[in-house]
Amino acid sequence: MSVSLELKGKPTPIKDRKLLEGFRRFARDYDWILDNMDVLLREYPDKHIAVADEKVIFANDNIKELLENIKESGKDDDDFVIEYINSRNIKLLL
Repeated sequence: MSVSLELKGKPTPIKDRKLLEGFRRFARDYDWILDNMDVLLREYPDKHIAVADEKVIFANDNIKELLENIKESGKDDDDFVIEYINSRNIKLLL
């Protein structure tokens, strides 16, 4: 399977397996967040969460503290999808 990333409007093949796997892992975890937003809103309202392997690993009210939790665990923040779970209904006017 050929995978490419678009840079400056031009498709660029991804040849680095580690990078490609990182993109796939990010996409899988981000999709998991979107698919489970109702549950996340109940369990982690107004919190920052760090997700890896389709699980919430860390949650904190403060993003700096969340990043510190990740650092203290010996992991890199690149190993996680970090998202803020906003309980307020925000409408964007475009």
